Amino acid sequence: MCSFECKQRHIKLLEEASATHDEAVTPRAAPGSSSSLDEPHARDALLVFNKLCQLLQSKDLDGKLDNVYDVRKVLLGLDLVHSCLENPGSTFVNRREFVAVMKDSLCSALLKFAVSSEHKIFSRTVSIFYCLFLHFREHLKQTIGVFVDNFFLRILDSGNSEYDYKYSILEFFDRLSENTDHVLEIFANYDCDIGQKDICVRIIDTLSSIAQGRFQRSEHSSVITPQQEASLRR
Repeated sequence: MCSFECKQRHIKLLEEASATHDEAVTPRAAPGSSSSLDEPHARDALLVFNKLCQLLQSKDLDGKLDNVYDVRKVLLGLDLVHSCLENPGSTFVNRREFVAVMKDSLCSALLKFAVSSEHKIFSRTVSIFYCLFLHFREHLKQTIGVFVDNFFLRILDSGNSEYDYKYSILEFFDRLSENTDHVLEIFANYDCDIGQKDICVRIIDTLSSIAQGRFQRSEHSSVITPQQEASLRR
């Protein structure tokens, strides 16, 4: 997808954002919900979810995954996490214990898979990130900002990143824009916050550039074919 140095730079930026935890003052449970895990189903759900996140954090899965077994293990873990977060329900959304696991474990795992050279792993990481934005964005403001600004937009702007990676990110933004409230929230939470970057403006500028044929230039021909370039502009 990009050079080793590029990947290490992305990882460092994202780890720094995760470490700041300026979004990580433990959130209160939503009104009417319990912040404890008295119910057996909630305890079991937390245990399973935490184990899945720990599986994805395994040191065996660091670096390049040359082993087919390791790739399949990551894909299975990501698919299971995605199934948990796609329709989380009140058991996940309203309990700070689950949010804490996401901040401390899941986001750390996503950092390393976000620069994976395996596109299947990358695309599943993007899908999970969409679920995090959809259901948990109020708890993950800083992490979301860094992912979008220092990762997604950089891949779209890069002349070295491959078509499949760009297309996965464009699909993410396409799904995001289906609800105009999401776009307005990004503008309010980042562009209108003097402590944040103008992410909404950057998204619009990058997508406009692609739609106007940015990758038609000859220097991109070795990475993106004319057919792929036309697909990106649709």
